[in-house]
Amino acid sequence: MPSKNELRGKAKRAAGKAQQAAGKLKEAAGKVAGKKGLRAKGRVQKVKGKAVEKVGRAQESYGKTKRRTGEKLERAGKKTQRASEIAESAILAARKAGKAVDDAAKKTGDAVREAGDKIKDAAK
Repeated sequence: MPSKNELRGKAKRAAGKAQQAAGKLKEAAGKVAGKKGLRAKGRVQKVKGKAVEKVGRAQESYGKTKRRTGEKLERAGKKTQRASEIAESAILAARKAGKAVDDAAKKTGDAVREAGDKIKDAAK
């Protein structure tokens, strides 16, 4: 969806083009009527229209860049969040695995002690 700056830029571009067209009409009317002042005003209006159009282009470009940057940051944030969730799951899995190893080591130690006790008892 276009940002406010993009929409304002498009509107300004259109206004600049309209101003240029009006300037062309004044210039042509001045030429036909032989009025140098009107021709000059038409030229000035055309130049102003070009300036307004360029400002509109810049504003529109700024709006697009800002919007796209925001979208990219949002995607990066989502990916970072997902990576954090995966890391958290990995930590939990590692803790469970560590507990399982500890439990297995305890059982193995108990079994070895028990077997040692049986061997001692059998040797008596």
